[in-house]
Amino acid sequence: MSDNNRQSYSARRRGSTYVSVLGVAMAVTAIGLGSVAVSRVQTRSTTQANQWAEARMLAFSASEHAMTQINNTDSWRANLNGVTTTRSLGSGSFNWRVIDPGDGDLADNNSDPATLIATGTVGDAVYSLTVKLSTPGQSQGSVGVNTVLWGVNEDDGMLFSIADYTQSSMDVTKYGLLYWNDDGEYERTRGDIEGFTIDGDGVAYMVSGRNIGSYSDPVLMRFNVNTASTTQTNVVEIVGSINWSSGDITGLAIDPTDGKLYALGQKGGSGTADHLLLINKLTAQVTSDVGAMEGLSEKVGEGEGMTFDGNGVLYVTDESEDSILKIDKTTGAITQIVDNDAVPNSKFQALAWDAVNNRLIAAHENTKKLYHVTLQNGNNSSYGSLAPYGLNDVEAMGFIPPGASTTTVKVLQLPNAINRLLN
Repeated sequence: MSDNNRQSYSARRRGSTYVSVLGVAMAVTAIGLGSVAVSRVQTRSTTQANQWAEARMLAFSASEHAMTQINNTDSWRANLNGVTTTRSLGSGSFNWRVIDPGDGDLADNNSDPATLIATGTVGDAVYSLTVKLSTPGQSQGSVGVNTVLWGVNEDDGMLFSIADYTQSSMDVTKYGLLYWNDDGEYERTRGDIEGFTIDGDGVAYMVSGRNIGSYSDPVLMRFNVNTASTTQTNVVEIVGSINWSSGDITGLAIDPTDGKLYALGQKGGSGTADHLLLINKLTAQVTSDVGAMEGLSEKVGEGEGMTFDGNGVLYVTDESEDSILKIDKTTGAITQIVDNDAVPNSKFQALAWDAVNNRLIAAHENTKKLYHVTLQNGNNSSYGSLAPYGLNDVEAMGFIPPGASTTTVKVLQLPNAINRLLN
């Protein structure tokens, strides 16, 4: 740490703190309707909406509580680094923590970025904010580029990230197994997580091929990767069961041009082409069976991974043919055989688009390596192996797309409820 930084650090400026709200992860609890009367469903839906609104208010209250604590804490980078603060308020609670998203150590350098994770909870409703902190006079710069690759190991449900996937010795962080909230008890989601995609706010959508509690497979889940912790339990939100009974859901992808969630639905019949589906992100319901993925005398018979590039072009990998195909997202038709022998005798199980470097990245089932797929029918290059990190079956991975919207707000005062809490 430089002398100038030490002087600035010891000065402990307490003025107002500016925050850039990078994203919001909403949590909307899915309800199994069954044969419940309409009036009861409406009552329950109203209750959920109220809980969500309260959770949102608590999340913003958590951010304001955090700002006050930061501005009034000596050496806050050292004393608050990674510490989770929890408070009960009204019918719910909030918690917050400040982290260094780079090296995990806020105290080692005053110029390191600081990110605040603020979460409000009421009943089953959870609302999270990811906030970038800066002090007056400090340039906030751009939102930054995201080249961190996120994923889940299919075998056990291990959440991981890779800071630089291009290195033979990769910087891998393992966040532990994923859990879900079963009426106050945290239960493992276990494995069979085969689809994975991330929106611009860092909310990852993933699909499990197992029954989870009362939810029948395939089950859609979501989790804000910005809140991932190596010391805290990482709890996903169950969105609901996907109403696709024809086969497995083996891939997910969000179109960056409109935010729509697409899924790869296997038909389960020999010689039958897989289907492209549209999924409601809030209810897990199939809103459209776009069509069979076939054309050019080819078909996707064993689709495993899918991803959109930065322009909304959809790519799918087919294990049965060792091929990567371009798909028309409006019809499901194959429009181009991008690579019909991507890597000889290989099976690509997951695809992810690195929008910063314009690269299609694939996970290889046999060698456990990551590949850069050139989209030129060959000449693909491999990166390091995931096997030394215990990641032997990666079927779900993705990047946070850059360019998320940013809103700048200034914390001027605390609401009465928070003032009462502090006093």
